[in-house]
Amino acid sequence: MTKKYRSPRGTLDFLPPESLKELHVEAVFRDLAENYGYLPVRTPMFENTELFARGAGESSDIVSKEMYTFPDKKGRSLTLRPEGTPGVVRAMIQAGWNFSDQTRLYYVGSMFRYQRPQKGRYREHTQAGIEIFGASSVTADVEIISMGVNFLTAIGLENTRIAVNSLGTDEDRAAYNESLKKFIDLRRDEFCPDCHFRAEHNPLRVYDCKHLECHKVLENAPNINDALSGESNARFETLQDLLRAEGFAIEIDPGLVRGLDYYTHTVFEITMQDATGQQDTLLGGGRYDGLVKLYGGPDTPAVGFGAGLERIAEAIDWTDVIDLIKPECDIAIVALGDRALLVGTTMADLLRAAGVIVHIDHRNSSFKSQLGQANSLDASVAIIIGEDELKEGIAIIKDMESGKQENIPLVEVVEYILTAFEGND
Repeated sequence: MTKKYRSPRGTLDFLPPESLKELHVEAVFRDLAENYGYLPVRTPMFENTELFARGAGESSDIVSKEMYTFPDKKGRSLTLRPEGTPGVVRAMIQAGWNFSDQTRLYYVGSMFRYQRPQKGRYREHTQAGIEIFGASSVTADVEIISMGVNFLTAIGLENTRIAVNSLGTDEDRAAYNESLKKFIDLRRDEFCPDCHFRAEHNPLRVYDCKHLECHKVLENAPNINDALSGESNARFETLQDLLRAEGFAIEIDPGLVRGLDYYTHTVFEITMQDATGQQDTLLGGGRYDGLVKLYGGPDTPAVGFGAGLERIAEAIDWTDVIDLIKPECDIAIVALGDRALLVGTTMADLLRAAGVIVHIDHRNSSFKSQLGQANSLDASVAIIIGEDELKEGIAIIKDMESGKQENIPLVEVVEYILTAFEGND
């Protein structure tokens, strides 16, 4: 019995039309990023394990539970990238980047996390990300959040929720971690074993816990906003004022800490409510002013976000935008018989070289079948070539919308079509 091969658990295959949906979402993101002045960056799918462990933090769920880590043939520990930012920072430092300039970068690529698969959450997923380096102003934070909202709006997702919080400086966070640890120690029996580990290494990570019981206890925990210095609090107030001035409805969420240790000051998430009332995070990010320095570069402010494209694509009502993902077709060549197919293939190549989108059926299907394909593809014109047309040295040019037909000499068909399409443009 032949073995049945299946994709690994937690991964997805994308066949049309799902592949077209994914590409549409990605194209909208790329167009918007470049409209904002961001430039593309690509980094390897795997890096030295220490790169991710050092940035995300040993106590984070990403490092302690979710990374795909393996030794290479020389025993070096490598990890499939669980997120994009550390690789981008490593690449810039390695290239001797001038961090004194403001740099805007974007990326799109596969990320890998070993987690329980569910709708919108996969072990391999495509992430789109934005990074600004060299900008310390809170207005850069506003740009990042605004761009995230505009991206979702551009693909038809509205009614989103913007949650923001501030983690303050390293000093603010250290003071809060101390008070949070005292709270956890007093109610230790009410927390799960994972939270006991987190409390010893980085108490802030208890907010990453997936157990509802732990989150209920945390409702009475000290508020991180109360631990902010005057300067950090003023910055957070300015962020809120600027976002509201742009017309964004925001919610302050003291429990929002994101899953990475390198965040400072601003953190945010944009979510959308699903049919069951559950909030699904579509994108999130924040500021990470110490990350470049952590990896050996100069002290550089930075802010950005990451967005899971599969989750976003699944949230879209494609009935509203189905025309955006239909394959384009200008011309359908209906060739009947082997000789006609040879002539049609040559004709198709010439038209394609001129930028015309051409479909041709190489199966020698019936006239009815091929004309039906032309209709389903929304072709503007059908070029019909059969044995009779070859004898007469013509092709029938059929306007698929009006049904009007013309007989055009074969040697003039390409020029005729190009002139017609040039006129339509």
